[in-house]
Amino acid sequence: MHSRRLLNSSDMRFVSANAEISRSASKRSTEKHEAMSEPSNAANAASAHVADSFIPKNNMPLINHIELRVASVDASEKFYDPLCEHLGYYKHLRIGACILYRSKDGIGDLIIKRTRTAGKGKTYDEEAPGFAHLAWNANSRHEVDSLHKLLKTIDAVVLDPPCEMSYSPGYYAVWFQDPDGMKLEYAFTPMQNPTLQAEFKRLKARKK
Repeated sequence: MHSRRLLNSSDMRFVSANAEISRSASKRSTEKHEAMSEPSNAANAASAHVADSFIPKNNMPLINHIELRVASVDASEKFYDPLCEHLGYYKHLRIGACILYRSKDGIGDLIIKRTRTAGKGKTYDEEAPGFAHLAWNANSRHEVDSLHKLLKTIDAVVLDPPCEMSYSPGYYAVWFQDPDGMKLEYAFTPMQNPTLQAEFKRLKARKK
């Protein structure tokens, strides 16, 4: 059963934008009936323009939310509170055995929930079907190093300290575990970010 909550400012902008799309769609439908000779490509262009103006692409990641099942919500809360604050989340609510961390920059919730009775006694297995590990995106090597320092202050298990990997040029990450042993990662991957590729190549050229 889902709990009810008040709409925050992000929700209100979402609702307002949806209403604007509905009004725009209704207007276009009326205009289409009034002028059947309107070229279809012009209507498609108008629709695309409305969609682009409605959803800022950088605020709409492909993943809407992730839910992790844990053995102890209290233990996980002590770990995920500082972690999520560092990663750009805020604690939206905790209701009983469920915590919702909401992204400050858009959609992309993280949900922590106590495992059901059938899951008690089971432990995380990286090699089993399902969840292997979760990686968050960092905007710089400094952010990776900063998180590593935070992990040490909260006595988190660090699997691998910050280092470069050969997955792609400039790939720099730290790997660690949550209280249930789930493998987590914080990675700076400049070659996967078009806005950083030019800067990465410039810095690489300076080192030669």
